[in-house]
Amino acid sequence: MTWSDFVLIVQDRLHDDNIGNDLEAVIIRASNRALRRINRGEISNEKRVRRVGYDFQKQTTSVTYDADTLEYNFTTLGITVADFKFAWDMRINSDENRAFEFIEPTNLRYKRGVLGSRSSVFALDNDGATKQLLIYNGNDDTLDFEWYSNYMVLDSSSRKVNVPTDVANVTFLMPDEFVESPLADYTAAYILRDYESSNSERASGLFNDGDNGLLSMRESIGVLEKKPATKIKIHSEWNQTQTRITKR
Repeated sequence: MTWSDFVLIVQDRLHDDNIGNDLEAVIIRASNRALRRINRGEISNEKRVRRVGYDFQKQTTSVTYDADTLEYNFTTLGITVADFKFAWDMRINSDENRAFEFIEPTNLRYKRGVLGSRSSVFALDNDGATKQLLIYNGNDDTLDFEWYSNYMVLDSSSRKVNVPTDVANVTFLMPDEFVESPLADYTAAYILRDYESSNSERASGLFNDGDNGLLSMRESIGVLEKKPATKIKIHSEWNQTQTRITKR
């Protein structure tokens, strides 16, 4: 959906109330608050532990894997930390039947150090202000790192987290039905709550409508973040198996 179509929907929610002289700037600010809420999957009064990612946020980054290299810096891979939400999977040559196991970084380094260990595993680690992708695989393969981003809008051909100040070429990545609700509902609710205290009841109703729309969105096109395995089995070249558990 285009920005201009979205503005018309928000104006309809506002019932032509007098919000101010620069309504578009007001809608931009409120829509970005709504987008951040949707990106987090945040429904009122709900306690969530794991983050949610949506189908339109799934990304794939090709990695030229070298068996002698353990760490791959996000910057080198072309992934911006601010755009990254969570890891999903690793594939060998895009083969759906050859997936890696997602584990804790300490377990990956330990597993890699076991002589003759036969595994395909990956992990995430922090290196100052950036992140590192840690990989252990038996062969030099072309790998596809699948991850979820924070991208919510498209500005010309560039994916972005927020609506920019220049909205001429902005479209939304989410399906149109979810632009109407939860996005337009939350946007109008934030505007009413901030600019017209007398309309707090209307704002509450719109927040409720937005929550219902977000719940539908999460169930339709959302996935919950995968947590790395804390318990792994290590197989050595002597066919010996040991179990290692990492406590959080």
